[in-house]
Amino acid sequence: MATTRSLANSEPRHALQQQARVFLQRFTSEIRCCYAGHQDKSSQPLPINMRRGEKELLKQEDASLFVGIEVSSGQSFLQFVTSAVTSKQDNSLGGLAIVEYMFDELTNTLSRRKRRYVGGFEDDKDNYDWFVVLENVQEITVEYFDGKEWLKEWDSNDMKGLLPKAVGISLALQTEDIGPLSFISTVLIVCREAQSGTVTIQKTAVSSTDSIRGGNNKSTND
Repeated sequence: MATTRSLANSEPRHALQQQARVFLQRFTSEIRCCYAGHQDKSSQPLPINMRRGEKELLKQEDASLFVGIEVSSGQSFLQFVTSAVTSKQDNSLGGLAIVEYMFDELTNTLSRRKRRYVGGFEDDKDNYDWFVVLENVQEITVEYFDGKEWLKEWDSNDMKGLLPKAVGISLALQTEDIGPLSFISTVLIVCREAQSGTVTIQKTAVSSTDSIRGGNNKSTND
């Protein structure tokens, strides 16, 4: 998805590089520590004498812990549960948090919201505000690696409760001096259910690093 933004509202390259690096550091931390839930859930029917509140909690836990769809303006395109704490504000949550991301092509902004996850999903997510985490976003793409190929969408419930092995994100930010500035990053999920064997990822990026391209020049961050 690409949008056009006036150069008058854009920022210099160095400023956008710094903003993108800060965002990618937090995004990497969150994705690395995605929560996979209890993989050994019993298939036995619920006890007849189980209290209503306990049944409702189990129903909440059945909600997908990781959902990613193709980016579309004005709606959440990625939601997951993570144990990562990356800011002073997050410290007030503790434990696990539900994180969502949304792109707005009208304002060229990427926004994030977060709420507590305590054994299940709350129904009052609309009470939590969105906060802009990145501006001047011209294009954003997110993909999900299943061990063999990159997919455009992922729903953990459709994948037998599994998280993707890795998440790839590419960004194009509009600068005021050199045109679009591109960032590509691939993040391995380390908190997923333990699996035997190794994972080979083929993508134009190295895990835990981001590639930056502006104009015809290309460099890689340390």
